Amino acid sequence: MDDADFYDAMQRARSRGARGAAMVVDAGVGLLAAAAGIVAAAGTLAVLHPILLPLLLVSVLPAGWAAAHSARMQYQVIYMLSTSMRRQWILSDLMADRRPAAEIRAFGMRDFLLQQYDDVARVSENAHIGLAGRQALARITGEATSGIVGGLVYAALCVLLATGVVPLAIAGGAILAIRMGRSSLSELIRAANGVYDEGLYFSDYLDFCEEAERRRSQRRPDLLAPQFAGIELREVSFAYPGADRTALRNISLTIGKGEVIALVGENGSGKTTLAKIIAGLYEPDSGTILWDGTSLARLDPGAVRQKIAMIPQDHTPWPLTARQNIAAGADADDDAMISAAELAGIHRTIQELPEGYDTLLDPRFKAGHELSGGQWQRVAAARAFYRRAPLLLCDEPTSALDPRAEHAFFEAVRHSAHADPTDPQTVVLITHRLTSVLMADKIYVLSEGCLAESGTHTELLQAGGIYAALFKLQAEAYTP
Repeated sequence: MDDADFYDAMQRARSRGARGAAMVVDAGVGLLAAAAGIVAAAGTLAVLHPILLPLLLVSVLPAGWAAAHSARMQYQVIYMLSTSMRRQWILSDLMADRRPAAEIRAFGMRDFLLQQYDDVARVSENAHIGLAGRQALARITGEATSGIVGGLVYAALCVLLATGVVPLAIAGGAILAIRMGRSSLSELIRAANGVYDEGLYFSDYLDFCEEAERRRSQRRPDLLAPQFAGIELREVSFAYPGADRTALRNISLTIGKGEVIALVGENGSGKTTLAKIIAGLYEPDSGTILWDGTSLARLDPGAVRQKIAMIPQDHTPWPLTARQNIAAGADADDDAMISAAELAGIHRTIQELPEGYDTLLDPRFKAGHELSGGQWQRVAAARAFYRRAPLLLCDEPTSALDPRAEHAFFEAVRHSAHADPTDPQTVVLITHRLTSVLMADKIYVLSEGCLAESGTHTELLQAGGIYAALFKLQAEAYTP
């Protein structure tokens, strides 16, 4: 989903590719019907005189070429406009969505967004106007040529009649067969063009499905399942598709079972990317990731993800019930769900909703209920606690919480990590609030995609490096 080319291919598949299958079938049925008509007319003309059949075929070929050429030009324009059409679609969705509505109004962005939409639409409009001109020229040329050749067919028939090659009665039958044949052949070319035209878009759909399937991480029972005793990264580097620079460079670190690890650094330093690398959500461009001493590439991806719970920075407010939002597709166990919700500090809020855990959390639907940003963050935390996975990734998990709620959250994380002393949970914490990482067993400091420092809070303060400077800046903000 970070690859722009992938998004463009998905846009083409969504816009016309998916419905191309039905249209190809419809055009195919028309193709068969027209072919039956042509067989009948061709048989008649072949019996009347052999020269009439090739003349009939030649008379409609120019129009067929023009139709196929026009379809190909249209496909090329739509392919070229994939990015513009996707941007147009995104802008229209933003202007018609509830979430950005307040910001659009508060900043007076209505006219600006409409202008942005118009600018993108004008590119598409100009391209289609140019396409229409080229298509008109091709079709006029094809139809005119077909008309001339059709005239030659009738002229040939007149010559055959005048020279006595065919009698008048047969000539009359030939005229009827020629008219029927031209009509059927024109319909055949139209249907064939429809198959070709829609087939181009449907092939995009099939190609996209194949590419999506190739990229999809499927369960591989033939591979090993991780037990999670620890993770090691060796010289790991990663760059996003199309990026000018690498997001991570030569990262090496070790995470032991039951440890609380903190990833800190300035914006853009690579913290979130590193967390996704650790979780196996991104594949590194170079280097090795070892789970329990085994390369992540040799482990079943589905089994790996069963060992991970996440509280992402940009959590998703799913338009589902509170129960479904916490269970996230897993079987709903009421006792475990309530325990997770209490740990996240959201149980009482859910209880007070009209239908409790069965309340729909989306105000865009009737009887749907809205939660605040902080409450949604607690739901996201409950989702992670409910999974009770060996590895918990927390990416800025308290950005929408007040100080009291933030303190309670980190207490909950500590409680969740050590709830079972025989099987402690490993926690990877990403945060800008450095007072929250004091409990970490080890802190890794990233800078511009590189691992700059590592150690405990005390060790990093004594080192006087990046971490010490950042911690001092934050501490001074609370010092009168």
